[in-house]
Amino acid sequence: MVNVLDIMTPKVVCVYKSDSLEKVLQVMEKTGSHHLIVVEADGSLVGIISDRDCKEALLSPITTFNARQQSKFASQITVERIMTPAPITIMPQVTIQEAANLMLEKHIHALPVLHDGCVIGIVTSTDLLKVLASLAEIVTV
Repeated sequence: MVNVLDIMTPKVVCVYKSDSLEKVLQVMEKTGSHHLIVVEADGSLVGIISDRDCKEALLSPITTFNARQQSKFASQITVERIMTPAPITIMPQVTIQEAANLMLEKHIHALPVLHDGCVIGIVTSTDLLKVLASLAEIVTV
C-alpha cells in the first residue's frame, strides 16, 4: 500500500496570517506552489491559501481595479481575510486512496500532512495524479 508519506511534498511553503496577498502572490510565483500553509508566529497551522483564493479576492465582482489599484489592494489585504481557516488535514500513514477519497468528498485539492501536531508536508491532487500516471505507465508496459 502506498501512503501519503510516500508521495507528499515534504518541503512545505508557509506564510503568516498577517502577510499580505501581495506577498503570497510573490511566494507562489517564486516557488511554483498553488497552495501555501498559513501559520502563526509559533509555527502552528491556522489555515491554507490557494491560488484560487487569491484570484477570487482580486477578481471579486465588487472590485473593478486597474493594475495599479489591484497592486495596492493586494498589499493591503491580509492572508487571514482570504485563507481557509482550520483546514482539513491528514496523517502520513493514511493510504493515498483514503486521501483521494477525502479530497473528492470535501471538494479540496490539498491536505496539510500532520505528525504529532506539526506540519510535515502537503499532499495535493497533483501528487495523486503523478501516482496515477506512473501506474498507468506500469500497466501499459
